[in-house]
Amino acid sequence: AGDNSYGRIYPVGSTAIAADITDGDLLVCHAKYGKEIRDCRADFDCAIGTQCIGIAEDRGTCIATQLDTTGGTCAATTDCALGLVCAGESRGAGICNPAWQRRSFATAPALAIPDNKPAGVTGQIYAYGLATVDTDVWLHLQLTHPRTSDLRITLTNPAGASVTVFDSTPGVNIDLAMPVIGFSGDESVNGTWSVHVVDKASTRTGTLDRVELTLGSRWD
Repeated sequence: AGDNSYGRIYPVGSTAIAADITDGDLLVCHAKYGKEIRDCRADFDCAIGTQCIGIAEDRGTCIATQLDTTGGTCAATTDCALGLVCAGESRGAGICNPAWQRRSFATAPALAIPDNKPAGVTGQIYAYGLATVDTDVWLHLQLTHPRTSDLRITLTNPAGASVTVFDSTPGVNIDLAMPVIGFSGDESVNGTWSVHVVDKASTRTGTLDRVELTLGSRWD
């Protein structure tokens, strides 16, 4: 008897077979280029038919934008077609956009939060490979602190606009997962996003443990 393993691998957003999985073999996948391939610094890094999109901090992603399609409206209870994601639903009516226009970026900086210092501490995430402006911003933040009522947390986009995401709510530690409302939706989504934490009182310290951003985008 034993384990019999068979299958196929497909590029994201495609039904074209990229590789077969056969029982007893070591898998070597020679996949053809799909819509989203690899990091790039310029178009010459990309395969024919793709271009380097969303370059920021000298990094973009190779995308075949000529293959993009869009769908109708969507919501939390209405799915988009294969290869599309619901964009803008955190700000109102959503629309189905190409799946590559949403990406997640994370960092685990383990930064000490200075006690009673207006300068606070800043964790940065570098977003790239998206369209030009944001449709949605979701923040997942984990922070260790014995008295969260001392804290104010803001998120700043690459254009320099800031939104307060936490301000003095009592508790112990923070595990925040939320859509961030307040950005205009017409400023650059690619570039440096900053989470700034200020401890406004004395005697207690903490750590900024992890930050994750999921960003939706569109062409402006």
